Amino acid sequence: MNSLSVDFFLGANSEHGFFSHFDQLQDPYSDFQTFIIKAGPGTGKSTMMKKLARRYADRERLVERVHCSSDPDSLDGVILHDNRIQIVDGTPPHVMEPRFAAAGETILSFYPAFCEKELRKHRLEIAQTSSVISGFHRRFCELLRCANLLLDSNAALIRKSLNQPKLERAVQGILKRELSHKKKQEGMGLAKTRLVSAFTPKGLITYQDTINTLCGKVYLLDDEYRICSHLFLTIVRDAVLKAGYDCYVCYSPFHPDTQIDQVLIPDLGLGFVTRSRFLPLEQVHANKVIHATRFFDREILRQKKQRLSFCRKTAAAILEEALEALAQAKAAHDVLEEFYAPNVDFSVVDQITEEFFNRLEA
Repeated sequence: MNSLSVDFFLGANSEHGFFSHFDQLQDPYSDFQTFIIKAGPGTGKSTMMKKLARRYADRERLVERVHCSSDPDSLDGVILHDNRIQIVDGTPPHVMEPRFAAAGETILSFYPAFCEKELRKHRLEIAQTSSVISGFHRRFCELLRCANLLLDSNAALIRKSLNQPKLERAVQGILKRELSHKKKQEGMGLAKTRLVSAFTPKGLITYQDTINTLCGKVYLLDDEYRICSHLFLTIVRDAVLKAGYDCYVCYSPFHPDTQIDQVLIPDLGLGFVTRSRFLPLEQVHANKVIHATRFFDREILRQKKQRLSFCRKTAAAILEEALEALAQAKAAHDVLEEFYAPNVDFSVVDQITEEFFNRLEA
């Protein structure tokens, strides 16, 4: 069996606060069984999920590791495709509660491991530290909003000259080559929403190996000003789904609710991805590079070069400050964990973990 493990985000630090795509894991028509972990910070949630991912790495055709955008070294979820199992951190900021208790989702609680009497002694410090974390996240949101205004103004300036019919013809030509006579099944395919990139305390992280692992053939759209990629990839997504193929639709870290950056089709080993100055994708193995400049008037680039450069450089400087705010939030979160970790009986967490693993294999 060919076993694959890939990395994604399901939530992102955005200009509007934390934006979550976790709700798609609660699809009532899905045959996945979902387990929602309830615990506190630093109490073993991520450790348990890492153990699960390692345990099934060679047993599953596909294992998804879902990382935390506020701490990419931690996991927020694991998805086992063959066993049809999803386990996810259901605590803030991506709070999840069962919609169809036991029938769809099951709570996995670490609360029996807490020494509640001792934790209550630190209630005020926990509340104050949580407030500090929220303050740093608000600062990140404000700064990202400013950076987006500058970058979006650049895009708006150039978009006026976009030759949309030319772009659409180019996309259709590619789709004719790649999807012709490749109808997989009757009916529509399923679009699974993910993020390959996210803003984190460690910077803007992109899981480029995920693209390389899932896609043997990659079309790379070099779109510095993000004026073509969303339209291009929307057309690709719709055609792929119409052909009956499931795909990962991956959104931009700048606009994780509205702007598509990648479409990955594992069954075809095919990917369509966006490259820019902020997302250079240097490690992605591209078979074909499409330059977005062919679809708009390059004279605008020449005429507005100074303005475009100023906005881009200013946005980059603002993003550095925004990422520093995330780093400060992470440092404060580490302090929060220090209140919890000494007041958790990790032997109980280990017991809960082992009982859960035994349940999966029963």
